[in-house]
Amino acid sequence: MSNGETQDAAFLAGGGDMGARMRAHDWAATPLGAPAAWPQSLRTVLRLMLTTNHPMFVFWGPRHTCFYNDAYRASLGPEKHPAMLGADGRGAWDEIWDIIGPQIDLVMRGEGATWHEDHLVPIIRHGELQEVYWTYSYSPIDDEAAANGVGGVLVVCTETTAQVLTSRAQAAETRRFAELFEQAPVFIAMLEGPDHVFTITNAAYQQLTGQRELVGKPVRQAFPEIEGQGLFELLDQVFATGQPFIGRGVEMELRRTPNGPADKVVVDFIYQPILGADGRPRGIFVGGSDATARARAEATATAMAERLRLIQDAGAIGSFDWDLRSGEVYRSPEYLALQGLAADAYQAEHIDAWLERIHPDDRDRMAANFAQDIARMGPFEREYRIVRRDTGETRWVLNRGRVDGDTEGRPTRMLSAQTDITARKRMETALRESEARFRTAADSSPALMWMSDAAGEIVFANARYKTFFGVDRESLIAEAWRKRVHPEDAEAFDAAYAADTAARRPIHGVVRIDHPTQGLRWLNCDGAARFADDGAFLGYVGVNLDVTDAKLAEVALSESKQWFQALADNIPSLCWMADPQGDIFWYNSRWYEYTGTSPDDQLGWGWESVHDPDVLPLVVERWSASLASGEPFEMTFPLKGVDGVFRPFLTRVVPLRDDDGRILRWFGANVDVSEQQQSQEHLRLMVNELNHRVKNTLAIVQSITAQTVRGGEIPAAVRDTLTARLMALSEAHNVLTDEQWAGADLGEIAAQAAVPFQASAGDGRFSTAGPSVRLPPKTAIAVALALHELATNAAKYGALSTPEGQVSLAWEVVDASGGAMLRIVWRETGGPPVRPPTRTGFGTRLIERGLAVELNGRVVLAYPPQGAICTIETRLECLTPTSFALAAPAD
Repeated sequence: MSNGETQDAAFLAGGGDMGARMRAHDWAATPLGAPAAWPQSLRTVLRLMLTTNHPMFVFWGPRHTCFYNDAYRASLGPEKHPAMLGADGRGAWDEIWDIIGPQIDLVMRGEGATWHEDHLVPIIRHGELQEVYWTYSYSPIDDEAAANGVGGVLVVCTETTAQVLTSRAQAAETRRFAELFEQAPVFIAMLEGPDHVFTITNAAYQQLTGQRELVGKPVRQAFPEIEGQGLFELLDQVFATGQPFIGRGVEMELRRTPNGPADKVVVDFIYQPILGADGRPRGIFVGGSDATARARAEATATAMAERLRLIQDAGAIGSFDWDLRSGEVYRSPEYLALQGLAADAYQAEHIDAWLERIHPDDRDRMAANFAQDIARMGPFEREYRIVRRDTGETRWVLNRGRVDGDTEGRPTRMLSAQTDITARKRMETALRESEARFRTAADSSPALMWMSDAAGEIVFANARYKTFFGVDRESLIAEAWRKRVHPEDAEAFDAAYAADTAARRPIHGVVRIDHPTQGLRWLNCDGAARFADDGAFLGYVGVNLDVTDAKLAEVALSESKQWFQALADNIPSLCWMADPQGDIFWYNSRWYEYTGTSPDDQLGWGWESVHDPDVLPLVVERWSASLASGEPFEMTFPLKGVDGVFRPFLTRVVPLRDDDGRILRWFGANVDVSEQQQSQEHLRLMVNELNHRVKNTLAIVQSITAQTVRGGEIPAAVRDTLTARLMALSEAHNVLTDEQWAGADLGEIAAQAAVPFQASAGDGRFSTAGPSVRLPPKTAIAVALALHELATNAAKYGALSTPEGQVSLAWEVVDASGGAMLRIVWRETGGPPVRPPTRTGFGTRLIERGLAVELNGRVVLAYPPQGAICTIETRLECLTPTSFALAAPAD
């Protein structure tokens, strides 16, 4: 490139080998052209790719031109690198284009990114098509000039072949361990938690305990017959102290069949604590063997006091004395029993007969050892297996003794004491298997588990280290793990590790590490000191956990708290939070600005200091009631400001609950309603003034009407009707005025309509009944005028025109197919016979038409001979929703 071209391609600076190759590539000869003309989005992505250590690949343009960085180059063979740089994507990846081609096309069409985890994408490298697994994503690279707004695809990937193959191997190993566990000749069980709940038992354990259903049961529930025998207490002790317990020849009463009696059983066993990630016991491994038969044999031998003395003198259970010159041999009864020989077989036997009883796998070795011991003379000690003559059972024997010689160096006598060590050998086998299981469990753990020696050097690291860091355990053990510590943390980490090791105290800390593929990660490191039985320091056993997500969550939580505080401090309300008991532990800054108080004197119930003493008892009473019931709190009360003035605040408090409905805290807000109350008072004064003026206007209308109709030109009936109608309108207005023109109760309107007729017709003849139904103002006036017309007609022509007549006005709310419906029924009885009118007057039209239109309902007038009936029906939703309310009818 020329100097000018170099400046235009500055975004290709650095990037190691691939950066140099990109700068040297003749891009002008390709469809992309010189880098100076490349879109800014491509330049930005290539700059990002060259400056990261994470494997990245770019497909650009319709031909999917290929770019990649040094980290990605590590996954390519010589068949593709470096020829792939600048090549067309389809040709470069022909063997997998049927896999990745559709994925690339999806992104190029603008349909979003893709994500694939541990995905098999085989590639050709080093001369063969290899099975390769990847975790990768395809993301769009924006380019406004390109089709669909996508110019290319960014590939961010990690090869996970090693992890996938390792996971498969671990799964196979786990299955093999389970099979060995089940087939083990010793009994084995795993207990979990302080209640010692069974999680695993093998066939031998089931055979020992009578084939019980054990998994999922606490040991005390599974073996009630063992209560009081001390074994439960031993389990509690091992779990509490973390120290193993080994029992040999322990007797217990145990049921060997589901419903049978308890038998005396003797077992050799070990209680080995299983430590959790925090170094504390989380369970107990139980292993051992049924030693009942051996214990019975030992009891028989113990009863033989004299032979016991001889055995003790010889230092073992069975003994023999062989005169190598005469061939005479003495074999104790215990020796005969051990070997499975008849009790009277005291006679000498040839060496070949002894060798025949030795297990075939040990026979040649013991023949050579025997010859060696005779020739060398002096003490000897051998362990070998025998096959009992009587039962064919294989047993382990510890043979201790010596070969004596004469002065000429010839062997003359062999003294030997033999001990059956079968139980010990089985226990050793069980312990080896336990160690193997520990290693398997450690390698299967998702945590990073390690062990160090007394000098602080790592001597064990589980398989998770390899999958996490991508390097073998041997490299980590050889101090390579220290190179992973972030440079800013390395010095402090080394100093703390050295100080803890010197003080033999637990290790705990959080350190940053440079992960080879994931960048900066946080590890929580915990270690517990290991000590020998004599108290000697052996090193540490520890667990490291990746807590990066938790650290990021801490940052997010901190930002969330800052956001909430900023929001709370900038709203005009006074906000606060209290614990479930009502003690306030947080206020926003508005509280302190208004009250002039400080956090120290407002915590808990310190808020009482800014309340009006006269109102405070009621506030405390209602707040205490909400705390007891868990119901929200709402009340308006005064709070004293920094200027000493009390102002009214509307306060609402709601409980915040968890998923189970338990109250976690209370959130309260106090809103200054001073201006609102002032406005309401002003409005009340205006409404009162308006009501006064309307009343005056009605009075003037009534006066003018009276003067107008006082002359003789207008009939008296017309004059009386007009005056009565104005009076009915005035009474309806009085009811609405009393209710602040928010509406009127139907019962009050009915009562007002009945008053003049009750006075003239006698109390009790005009009855009303019905629930409380609130009507809007306009509807209330229409109903009042209609009731007046009905009452006037009843007084002139109907029930109220005779002494015996009665009027019943009843209303109810009933369910209908379209919703709740209000039904009003005017019914006359006891009056003169009724006939339908021959003409329709103003009053009738007012009732049938005007009222029906106002109510958007139906009005029916009926004239049966017994008395007139008026039925008024309307649906409640036809009224203004806020203009009516229902209540229980009055007595």
